[in-house]
Amino acid sequence: MLTASQQLKPLNEWSLDYILGLSSDECDWLDFKASDWLKPDGAFSDKVSKYLSAWANYDGGYLVIGIQDVSASKTLTLDRGVDLNMKGGIQEWLEAKLPSLVDEPLQKISTRTFPIPSDPMRGVVVIHVPASNIAPHQATDRKFYARLGSHLSPLHKRAITDILNRQKHPELRADVKLVLIDPDINEKSALICHVYNDSDVFCLHACVDVRLPLQYKTTGIFFPDGFIDTDSNGRSCWVVRVKNGINAPLFPRSDRVFRASAKYGVSLKDEKGDKLSIEPTLTTLTYADGAPPRVASYDFEALVSIRPYKALK
Repeated sequence: MLTASQQLKPLNEWSLDYILGLSSDECDWLDFKASDWLKPDGAFSDKVSKYLSAWANYDGGYLVIGIQDVSASKTLTLDRGVDLNMKGGIQEWLEAKLPSLVDEPLQKISTRTFPIPSDPMRGVVVIHVPASNIAPHQATDRKFYARLGSHLSPLHKRAITDILNRQKHPELRADVKLVLIDPDINEKSALICHVYNDSDVFCLHACVDVRLPLQYKTTGIFFPDGFIDTDSNGRSCWVVRVKNGINAPLFPRSDRVFRASAKYGVSLKDEKGDKLSIEPTLTTLTYADGAPPRVASYDFEALVSIRPYKALK
């Protein structure tokens, strides 16, 4: 099952229309509540604490407050809305209050309010709890929680131990572009790979395998530091590996640019002299220490730019 971050837009891109367009099916990472669920009292703190624990302990989730009961209608409809001026400003109050409602306190949490056009003093409140890399987190009732479907469940001791022993991996992503210098063969063309460490985890070994076509349109490309790989269907592609050195780690929230030289305007054939069958897509496999590789595919032609030779002299 896809996680919240894979299914939904970032919270800063949400709107009322976007909220009402969400699926009404509550799941591991999405829950809807009526406005009167949010009251600045101890009962609310105890209830929301369980959600904070459950989502921070696993893959994160969203709590949307200000929606009529979805169990009967199966559609998303606004209710009268949360009083946005509650506690002097409900968003500011939540952002100050929520992190400390679990132990360990949360390092990250996001809230947004969406005023109702007919009554801007009231609106929908959305709380986003991302997955935590310092889990497990204990709720105010001194239990640890998980979210299973549309229900919260206390964790057994073994599950808590598994979270404690969970290996924390950095999360890397790679942006790629290919700069080709026209005309003909020269040493100025380059594959440029920008690697970001989006996590709060130190990354000692970063590596990206870029698999890309042998040619752009009808003109061949050659990578001196790459090699040609052929799959079981007989389609060939370049494999270019870029990686950091042992003395150049990626610190949390940092980034690094790698370059691999290329030649543009070559003819590529197999050992028999036959023209190679081309794999048309560009794919990256991004490795971060011991984490499984993150795979992403791109529109190859959208990542290519042609520049005159004098531009890079």
